[in-house]
Amino acid sequence: MHKILMLPLTLIVAGCVAQEKIAAKPYDNPTKGYVVYTPEAGYQRWDGIFLEGFHSTGLQYLDNCVASGSLTPAKRLQGYLRYDEKDGVVYLAYNGGPSMARCDINYDIIRAEVEQHIGRQKSVAEARAIESNRKREQAEQRRADNPKAAATEDSIELFVKYCELLKDATGNASHIDDLRAMKHDYIGPVMNAITYRYSLNLFRNTGGNVYCQAVVPQFKEQLYSLGIDPTK
Repeated sequence: MHKILMLPLTLIVAGCVAQEKIAAKPYDNPTKGYVVYTPEAGYQRWDGIFLEGFHSTGLQYLDNCVASGSLTPAKRLQGYLRYDEKDGVVYLAYNGGPSMARCDINYDIIRAEVEQHIGRQKSVAEARAIESNRKREQAEQRRADNPKAAATEDSIELFVKYCELLKDATGNASHIDDLRAMKHDYIGPVMNAITYRYSLNLFRNTGGNVYCQAVVPQFKEQLYSLGIDPTK
């Protein structure tokens, strides 16, 4: 009699292997990224002003990336740097963020690039300041060389100030009194008094309904017709 050998039946079920969950440090700011640079600040110094509008994109900011999903395989991912004026720091964000990829951040590369940008912006600002000072010194020298012309220009500016302040004489009374009493750089006290009286008469004659800049040509004509030295 033949014996039937019963062999155990082994069922092999092939299923989907779950993807490894990426364990990356969460963004410092959920919508902006990791804080990778904070501008230096100290006594009368804050480098943030030189980072306004700074942003950059590149592969050099991240390394040794481990990614999942549509990002696999990915050793390096595109990183995005942006200075946030509200928070006062530079943020780094990247495709997939911390939920789909874990990367090493190249802080030294980022710092070098940001500080190079700061250095360039400082140089531009210094050049502008030098040029501005040069122009200011030239203007001051021209005024010093021709004090009468400078006094005439200042009288016109003072007229507009008086005219505007007189529109609310009650609220601006102290400011008006200060202008009348102060010693101006080029305008003499007689010219100051004439300028104020002309503004006051104009204000009264128009009932205060006057566009001061529009009356400047008339004021200039009045100055020339008086023929007085504006520095007196």
